[in-house]
Amino acid sequence: MNKKLLNDLKGGITVWSYNDAVEIRKFQKEHPTWINIISNIEELEHILGVKFDGTKTLPYFGAILTGEGKAAFQNK
Repeated sequence: MNKKLLNDLKGGITVWSYNDAVEIRKFQKEHPTWINIISNIEELEHILGVKFDGTKTLPYFGAILTGEGKAAFQNK
């Protein structure tokens, strides 16, 4: 995973890019306990404090490193 994307995941991100979505999903398959994916749009709206009404592009999902994921990268 590229370093910028990994760095962004530490604080949590909303994923708008197809390429980022694919890269994050691959990473999740390799390390399922290191990342949380928020794919429920209502949950993502609640977390972000915004409403996605469908008139504009919707995000693929939200993602954040877990404590275990953050610890793994602190040791590298």
